[in-house]
Amino acid sequence: TATVAAPAGTTDPTPANNSSTDTDTATPQVDLGVVKTDGVAAYTPGTLVTYTITVTNAGPSDAVGASVADAIPAGLTSVSWTSAATGAASVTSGATGTGNNLAATVTIPSGAGNAVVFTVTGTALASLTGDLVNTATVAAPAGATDPTPANNTSTDTDAAAVVVDLGIVKTDGVA
Repeated sequence: TATVAAPAGTTDPTPANNSSTDTDTATPQVDLGVVKTDGVAAYTPGTLVTYTITVTNAGPSDAVGASVADAIPAGLTSVSWTSAATGAASVTSGATGTGNNLAATVTIPSGAGNAVVFTVTGTALASLTGDLVNTATVAAPAGATDPTPANNTSTDTDAAAVVVDLGIVKTDGVA
């Protein structure tokens, strides 16, 4: 607010315009990032697959109520996930769960050392063929902007490792 007053000995006929206020609303800016990996380039049908999803915020503002999502492929069954927060980060909903749709809300203060790490496990169907593709995303909370949205999605792609256990027995039926 800025004000002005008439000098001594003068009269201001409109004193209502002698003050002016400027109000600005804060627009938080977060730089969220997500990295998803299972640490391998191939999966074996019929075996356990474990993904790690790491969500961070480079700021400059704190991310309060950011959304994390992962539509886990139908080729994985018995899917479950857990989460762990580091630093001052926290998971406000969806910290643990089961099924093929991870949906969580996180709060991650700006800066290094603050992160939320999800561990997702599931069993690849024995009949699964082709690539196993899984994408995780993070979205800025309402009212906040993210100037670098390119790092808000991370995809892990694994080729199928063909494993067979062949055997043969040959006999003529006599000793």
